[in-house]
Amino acid sequence: MRDTCLPTEAGHMVLRWWEQLPNLGSNVELDEYVVMPNHLHGVIILVDADLHAGPENHGAHVGAPLPETAVGADLCVGPDQQGAHIGAPPRGQRSEPTSLPRLIQWFKTMTTHEYMGGVKASGWPRFRPRLWQGSCYDHIIRTERELIAIRRNIRENPLRWAMDEENPSRGTILAE
Repeated sequence: MRDTCLPTEAGHMVLRWWEQLPNLGSNVELDEYVVMPNHLHGVIILVDADLHAGPENHGAHVGAPLPETAVGADLCVGPDQQGAHIGAPPRGQRSEPTSLPRLIQWFKTMTTHEYMGGVKASGWPRFRPRLWQGSCYDHIIRTERELIAIRRNIRENPLRWAMDEENPSRGTILAE
């Protein structure tokens, strides 16, 4: 599901890369997601994933280190530095199955690279020291009940933004 809260040019860019994730692996599907002004919530479904396998076996083992051959770049790059860039997702036919760590690394790489371009070309706010936190709050959803609760939380997240402590307009009604 596509949903945004106060979309900005940068928010639309993040959403565009998020929606490319299914092109990275034949086992990747997007479920509920929302782009917020300062973060993203989303559910990625890895079809037929072996939840006990490491990333080298295309499993969804959360928190495992990426192997040496993993695609991606140093996420510590800033707008004044040039980082490695792995390119856009393959066109046409989807590639072989992939793992959650590879997907997240690719997503962070692509969005950081494009955000740095937006800082330089469009005056987007600079970030220090990095755009994304070092790790994401990833979690393996194990039951249908848990999935339903997480989907509800994602859908309701924009409604809670008005009172979020990081909202600069906290306590006021936000126009959509």
